[in-house]
Amino acid sequence: MTNRHLIIASAVAGLVSLTGFLVGLSDPVYYSPETSIDYLAAVLNTAGPFAAAVALLIWWKVTPVRRGAILILAAATAAFALGLGNLLEDIVGLEWAGDLFFYGGFAMFATTALAGLMALTVNERWRWSGLFLLAIAAGLGFDSALIWGVAWLALAVAVWRVSERSEGPA
Repeated sequence: MTNRHLIIASAVAGLVSLTGFLVGLSDPVYYSPETSIDYLAAVLNTAGPFAAAVALLIWWKVTPVRRGAILILAAATAAFALGLGNLLEDIVGLEWAGDLFFYGGFAMFATTALAGLMALTVNERWRWSGLFLLAIAAGLGFDSALIWGVAWLALAVAVWRVSERSEGPA
């Protein structure tokens, strides 16, 4: 895994989230989809956490911040549970999966916020990325696809800029 993978994964997570935000402006009934816009909203609400899980796993592999490594793995697992809960509840129609969605979202919020705080305290060159983890957690806490999407895109841009600086001129 490289910084390029993290840039792409973060950008995908952000774009999926922002697309979900824009679709959400049409006020879809994603929890009981009937129209194509309802299904699109449900699919985007499912794809966002899955994309976040992949991006968190790549972040864990790319960064040297090992002190909070278990928290990043827990956040990725919680993101997967969040997406799976949404898939099973909103698309498949299994009502009990709403609990998986709720607890997955809460666990992702808590573990991402704690991982962000941990990343800020390490004496590594990647500690700045903790700010983006905190912003991602804030997006979850405020239930805002806009904040979440912008935080993922900002992380992608920041990693790109750091990578560009570390490579230097050819």
